[in-house]
Amino acid sequence: MLALTTTAGIALYAAFVATGGLAVQLIREWRTWGTRLTVKVRPMRLARPSTALTAEAEPVVVFELINHSDHPVKVSSLWLEPLKHGGASALFPSPFPRGTPGPHEIPPHDSITLYQPRDSLGEGEPDHRTRAGVATSDGKTFKSQRIRVGDLLED
Repeated sequence: MLALTTTAGIALYAAFVATGGLAVQLIREWRTWGTRLTVKVRPMRLARPSTALTAEAEPVVVFELINHSDHPVKVSSLWLEPLKHGGASALFPSPFPRGTPGPHEIPPHDSITLYQPRDSLGEGEPDHRTRAGVATSDGKTFKSQRIRVGDLLED
């Protein structure tokens, strides 16, 4: 009787360990299948070789897209959206430096940097807040941290 109880206990313990190991493996696989993307937006000056480190450098808004997934991600659209209702959104179908409509592919664990000339944003209320948005070809949407429009428009 004691041998049967010990054997049953060992078998039950082994079943729990195996089930736990399987659960951990499934969670790891699920994380690698999911698309994970970070979006950062900030103002910069674009220095070309002829204008490097001069006041003539072109002011731009830079979008850094970082792929944390284990698979390539295709970015199908890029935009700036208002955080208050009623504001205007700006869609960038052909962001620079590519200058061609998306999708733009980001390799696994890599990033791409796209930009738009600052004057393509038009006039905006400096105190309003905005954020960048990205849609991927697998139907997911990712957004950046909030930023003031004035921070993107000032030198």
